[in-house]
Amino acid sequence: MTHKCIFCGNAISKKSIEHIIPQNVGGKLKSGKLICRNCNSNFGATIDKTLFDLYNLIETYLCFNKNYKKDVRINVRYKGEEFILTKKGPKRKHPKVILRNGDKIQLEFPSEKSARKYFNKIKKKNPNIDVEVLVRTAEEVRIPITEPLDFSSDASVEETWRECGKIVYEFLFYVNRSFFPSNTQFKDYVNGILGLNEFPICQWYGDYNPIERNKDNIYHIIVIEAREEEKIVIGYLEIYSCLKVILVIDDNYSGESFSKGYFQDLMEKKNEICDPLSKISLKREAIFELIQSCNIESNSSQYLHFFDFASCKARLYPMKLELQNIKAKIKTSKFHNLLELYKFVLKRLIEELRRLGLDDRDIEIINHLEFDDDLLYQINEIFSRLMKTFRKYEMSFDIIEEIVGLL
Repeated sequence: MTHKCIFCGNAISKKSIEHIIPQNVGGKLKSGKLICRNCNSNFGATIDKTLFDLYNLIETYLCFNKNYKKDVRINVRYKGEEFILTKKGPKRKHPKVILRNGDKIQLEFPSEKSARKYFNKIKKKNPNIDVEVLVRTAEEVRIPITEPLDFSSDASVEETWRECGKIVYEFLFYVNRSFFPSNTQFKDYVNGILGLNEFPICQWYGDYNPIERNKDNIYHIIVIEAREEEKIVIGYLEIYSCLKVILVIDDNYSGESFSKGYFQDLMEKKNEICDPLSKISLKREAIFELIQSCNIESNSSQYLHFFDFASCKARLYPMKLELQNIKAKIKTSKFHNLLELYKFVLKRLIEELRRLGLDDRDIEIINHLEFDDDLLYQINEIFSRLMKTFRKYEMSFDIIEEIVGLL
C-alpha cells in the first residue's frame, strides 16, 4: 500500500524515516509512513532544529552520565565569561589571567593542549622557558558553576510553534491513519503558509497529568483528544517537562471521540503509546479563549520555573546514578575498616561533584584525613547540601538516606 505524505499529499515513493519528536532532542518514536523525503529534508533544515536550540542545555546534562559513551559539550556564558560544559567538567573556553603580581602572572587554561600552545608561542620570544616543566607543575582546577547560566537560543517563537504543531500532527496520523481533517488550516500553519497570529496554539500550565510520573524525571508527552460532541480535535504537547502547549488541530471535527497518548521518560529510557489517565479539563470555548488571550510574556515566569526545574533535574541525574553505584559498591564490597569505607565514599562523591561542576573541593583532602569522624563529617556535609538541593527541586533523596543507613 502506498502512503501519502500528510504535509504535501504526494505519494511516499521512497521510504523516509521520521522521528515524530526530533532525534536531536532524544525522540524515539518514528515512522516511515507519514512524511515524504522532500518534506522530511525541508523540515530537517528548518524547524526541526528549534527544540534542540532551546533545550540543548538540558539534553547535554542528560548525556553527562557515565554510561553515555559519546563526548558531548556545549558553549555557555557564566558570570559574563565563556565556558564549555563537558563530561569531564566545566572549563574556560579561553585562557585567562587570574592574578598579576609584578613580573609574575597566574594563568588558567581550558586544557593541557591550550597551555602547551600558549607556552610554545611565548617560548619563541623567551627561549629559556621550559614548557614541559611549566605544564608538569601546573595545578588542575575545577570551576564550580553554582549559579544560573547565561544560556540563549536563536529559535523564534514562530518556528517553535510550528515544530510543536508538526509533532502533534504527525502523532495524530501515527495513531489514527484514517483521520481526515475538515480543512487544511492546521497543516498550513505547520508548513508556514499561514502566519503565527492564526496559529491555534498557546502555552498551558494547567493541572494535567495524563501519565503516572516519577517526580525526579523529565518527560516528553503527546496527547491527542478528539471530542465528537464538541466537534473538536485538540492536542497537548510537553517537551522536557517545561514547554507545555495546547493546540486545536481541527475545529469542525465530524468523527467519533477517541484519545491517545505517548510518553518518553528521558532518564529511565522508557517510551510507549498509552491511554491518557485523565482528560484535558478545558472545554471548547475555554480553549479558544485561552488561545485568543495567550501572551507568551505573561507565561514566561511559569515557563522559566519549569525550565529551571527540568535543567536542574537533568544536571543532578548523573549524580543520582553515581549514588546508586556507591550504594551497590558498599553492599557488595568488603572494606577492612570504617576508614577505608569512608575514604571510598568521600572520594567517589567529590570526584562526581567536581566532574559535574557542583563542587571545587580538592580530591587530595582525602589523603590528609586519617580519622573516621573527620571523613564522616565531610560526607555528611556533602549529603546535607545534596539533600537541600534535591528538596528544592522536589526530588526524592531516599538514595542518600539509604547510603547513610549503610554507613
